[in-house]
Amino acid sequence: MSLCKKLCGNNRDDLVITNIATKPPSHVAPDHDQSENEMDNDRNHVAWTSVRQEKWQGELHVQGEIPLWLNGTYLRNGPGLWHIADYNFRHLFDGYATLVRLHFHGGRLVMGHRQIESNAYMAAKKNNKLCYREFSEVPKPDNFLAYIGDLANLFSGASLTDNANTGVVKLGDGRVVCLTETIKGSIIIDPDTLDTVGKFEYSDNLGGLIHSAHPIVTDNEFLTLLPDLIKPGYLVVRMEPGTNERG
Repeated sequence: MSLCKKLCGNNRDDLVITNIATKPPSHVAPDHDQSENEMDNDRNHVAWTSVRQEKWQGELHVQGEIPLWLNGTYLRNGPGLWHIADYNFRHLFDGYATLVRLHFHGGRLVMGHRQIESNAYMAAKKNNKLCYREFSEVPKPDNFLAYIGDLANLFSGASLTDNANTGVVKLGDGRVVCLTETIKGSIIIDPDTLDTVGKFEYSDNLGGLIHSAHPIVTDNEFLTLLPDLIKPGYLVVRMEPGTNERG
């Protein structure tokens, strides 16, 4: 006789477990005051701290020693400004792009940062309000006609942001490009001064509004994905150094 039969008997009904969980707790309405306090605490988190200056550079005080063999420049790109005038963004990915540069040489470290001068950032700075569709933010239309115009601009891509706050890559030909999911948000920068040089314009006829903001980049090629917005699927494209043509 098996151990199961010894413990449970010969009746298979004895093996059926009919009560495996405790009674569900009764619904408790959320404490709205507590939720608001939690939101305030989240807003005070260091991740929401905006840069204080549009541009800054200086040598950092180093605790310990930097190896003398460590020479070069490290670039990092991401959201760094989360407000326009008195309005605070609601999502971390909405922040306007801040390019950070760390330059190591001879045991010394010089750091700098600068806002990427995208059309979205420059328009917001000039008008003190959101002017382009960001990751989760949408500009408020002034009237119904403006709302209709915004819908048309959405389908054409004119109202989509070019806030290149997702990544930064160095192409095989030496050009440095900051990226986001919108194709129009491909922006060339100077890695030494952090100046915004201009838009990276693709010269092919592939079109599209969005692409992957996380391409594979080597000395010999640039690989990325173009999603199909009509039917499921992606187009894998390749670009060689020295060109702006994907194929």
